Amino acid sequence: MAEQWTVHQNSALRIIKNRNQLDPSRVGPELQRHPTNETALEAAKSNRNVLHRHMEWDDAVCGVAHRLGQIAALRSCIRLYDEATDEVHRAFISLTDGDDPHRARYYSRQQVLDSVEIQRQVLRKWIARFAQIEDDLREMEDLCEAARGFGQRLRDRLQSYEARPSE
Repeated sequence: MAEQWTVHQNSALRIIKNRNQLDPSRVGPELQRHPTNETALEAAKSNRNVLHRHMEWDDAVCGVAHRLGQIAALRSCIRLYDEATDEVHRAFISLTDGDDPHRARYYSRQQVLDSVEIQRQVLRKWIARFAQIEDDLREMEDLCEAARGFGQRLRDRLQSYEARPSE
């Protein structure tokens, strides 16, 4: 089966420099050559490396980007406890900004509950997310089936070795 490198459209794209010129057939194999992010980053330091153009090398910009990532992480881990229902809810719901599809806009739980339009956007987001999960599960199902077949072949081989006389 021939495989082709492609770009998965997800939120990680927003931090990739020159994302519109991302060539997965060049970037994928380069990343495959480096087993860790640290070795990939070291290789990307060369301006001749295909990864170089997709990295931000201005430390001031990187600092801001890192802090924005930290703020997003803070938003994602904060929850609200409702004493009346004894339930815990996300404090913030993120949605793609309509003006910039690579930027998230955050809404409080109450803002979402109070706005039918925001609720529609949340539903569209989760429908798309579940479609991606379904795709991922189909892929995993194929991998699991292959693993089951491989596992059986290993058991068969072991059985044939166990049937042989010991040396």
